[in-house]
Amino acid sequence: MLSSDRASSWLVQSATDFYAATRYTLATPTRAIITTTVSTFAFGILILSIFPAFSYQMLTSGPSYWGYAFTSLFELLLTEEGVLGPITMAAYAIFTGVSLVNLGAQMQIADNLSARGLLTMAPGLLTAGCVSCGAGILGVLGLAGALTLIPFDIVYLRIAGIGLLVYFLAASGHPTECRWMPK
Repeated sequence: MLSSDRASSWLVQSATDFYAATRYTLATPTRAIITTTVSTFAFGILILSIFPAFSYQMLTSGPSYWGYAFTSLFELLLTEEGVLGPITMAAYAIFTGVSLVNLGAQMQIADNLSARGLLTMAPGLLTAGCVSCGAGILGVLGLAGALTLIPFDIVYLRIAGIGLLVYFLAASGHPTECRWMPK
């Protein structure tokens, strides 16, 4: 069990590292644009994964249906999950963008990134979507049945995924100060 001083020190260090990791993605205009693009793409994928069959049909029907598909699914998300649904999905997408940009920077700096860093982020990237539709990124990968077996509301899964992404960012810190590599 951690003493209160050690726990406080660990919490302060984790918050500092989380801030350094998120600050890195916005430090230059290029990285900010890349982070924004990745986050926007992740948000779009998450919205479209709410109902994959509908999304596939609308996306293959032509560009004139793409806006309709996105707005319909966003409205469905808002109706089914309330305001918390879009908020958690947006936070999930933002942290996904930040995590992927940091992961890319770490992979460029380090020759072999630790599997622990990749495995910390993987579950968070896989669990978002709509359990009632059997969708989500797992559904896109053909594993929809796995989500239907989970007895939790998808908002809580998304919050858990956000927690994993935040943990990944706090554990890794600033990507140019790679902690996964032995010294």
